[in-house]
Amino acid sequence: MKRILLLLGLGALFTAFFINIGGVDLLPDWLGSLFFALGVTGLGRRGGESLSTPAMIAWVLFVTEMVSVLLRPEGMFAVGIGVLFVILEVWLYLLVAGILDERFPEAELSIKPISILGVVSVVGYVMTMAFGSGILGVLCLLTGVAMKVWFMVQLAKLSKIVED
Repeated sequence: MKRILLLLGLGALFTAFFINIGGVDLLPDWLGSLFFALGVTGLGRRGGESLSTPAMIAWVLFVTEMVSVLLRPEGMFAVGIGVLFVILEVWLYLLVAGILDERFPEAELSIKPISILGVVSVVGYVMTMAFGSGILGVLCLLTGVAMKVWFMVQLAKLSKIVED
């Protein structure tokens, strides 16, 4: 279980932050999406499912990320992929947090902030794409990062009580 939590945490870390040195992305989103998809798939298998709905969403996100990296979409296609990605990503984080909370009630995970930050992130992203507001875009980005950081804090809390 600790390996699954590590994969989920690495996935959240890689997709939350952008560190670029000399033109090299040190935390590529596609790798974060892969880590997260592997973690969610492992979580589903521990629950007895071959490929759970959250795992399917995680793999769709990974493929979407790879399409974005390889094709470098522009215009409305890029906006569409971006909106789809943000909505699916927030939904996925909420599903995974709910599954972990249900399976490990003794951890007393705090899921509500993930829900609030996730919804604000999605609404902010869609409004930024619709109205092009710069400050709204920054706030959307920050709420998305905050959601992932809070998720990582909950994973760290859970890792202290689970056994492998």
